[in-house]
Formats: sequence, structure tokens, C-alpha cells
Amino acid sequence: MLYRIILPACLPYVFSGIRVTTPVALITAFTAEMIAGGGGVGAALMFAQRFFQTPTVFVYILMMLITGFVFDRALLGLRRFLIPWQDEAEHQ
Repeated sequence: MLYRIILPACLPYVFSGIRVTTPVALITAFTAEMIAGGGGVGAALMFAQRFFQTPTVFVYILMMLITGFVFDRALLGLRRFLIPWQDEAEHQ
């Protein structure tokens, strides 16, 4: 009963929650890299900002934007794969 009824009924809500919290998680990760350093896009962004490398700063901001977009599209694709009946109901 759990795998055939309850879990499929909960999946749309689970994916909605994941889609809402993913940008928050990415912002937190990038901010932690900016504060703690140690590598990553956030640390590289702060390094470029510190030395007034404006084009490089915009490239890193664009990389963060693309990362968020890719995560969002991947979650949408996974939702379409795991919950095919949800898309059919939205189009009717």
C-alpha cells in the first residue's frame, strides 16, 4: 500500500518542496564558499571582486545562474519521469 498508493500520491508535493528549497540551498552553498573561502565558485567570485576583475565577476555570477537553471530543469525532468500523470492532469 505504501509503494503503490501513498508514495505516488506524495511525490508531487515532495518535488514541489525540493524545487522551492533548491535555490535556497544553492544560495547558502555559494555564500558559505564566499565566507569560508577554500575554493569553489563563491570563493573565486570574491577573489575576482577583491581585485576589481569586473568581467570575471560577471562570468561567475552567470555560472551561478546557469547552475540554478540546470538544477531546476533537471528536477522538472525527473518529475516528468517519475510522475507522468501529473503533466497530463495539468494540460487538461
